[in-house]
Amino acid sequence: MAIDTARFRSELEERRARVVALMEHRDRPDSLEEELGELVSSSADNHLADTASETYDREFDEGLEEDAGRLLGRIDDALEPLLKTLEVGRRARNNDLQSQGFQCLAAVFASRGEFDRAHEAVDQSLVLVRALGNRLREGCLILEHGRISAAAGDFPAAAGHLESAIAVLHNISPHFEAEARKLLEIVRRREPYTYRFDDSQVR
Repeated sequence: MAIDTARFRSELEERRARVVALMEHRDRPDSLEEELGELVSSSADNHLADTASETYDREFDEGLEEDAGRLLGRIDDALEPLLKTLEVGRRARNNDLQSQGFQCLAAVFASRGEFDRAHEAVDQSLVLVRALGNRLREGCLILEHGRISAAAGDFPAAAGHLESAIAVLHNISPHFEAEARKLLEIVRRREPYTYRFDDSQVR
């Protein structure tokens, strides 16, 4: 089954539009005095709780706005380069480039907790890598399946993927074989595992 990159693009663009709309609707007065009006500027009794509450709300809103700005940056950073890589690889019939794009897409899905979609992207990358005959990348992708399964809490699937990765990586890459063995120990103890993308496997 092929990854629907158009759907992924649409989802990211929709998230981006929501974040932009949120940021545009954050119209606030420039100063706390303008926001509080007479509470601050009048000679009437200023209640400290009113000022403190409004200050807290304002700082909280500013924090949300900063978070929205960071989220917008992350969406923009992920969207175009990834989809361009996949498209260029497809047009050039470059399996290696497409494979790297799908592996990065898998990392995006896994980091968002969309483990089924992450496995689907790894499968697409594996098909392309196997056509190239690149056993090191194949072993790393099987390891990636194991990492995704471990993060999803599917320990039996993770163990199966990791054992396969070890078999492929044996005598090819001591580094990645050791990583697979270490993760296999964690999986066998059924310890929680947090997915982290390792870009050294994409090269």
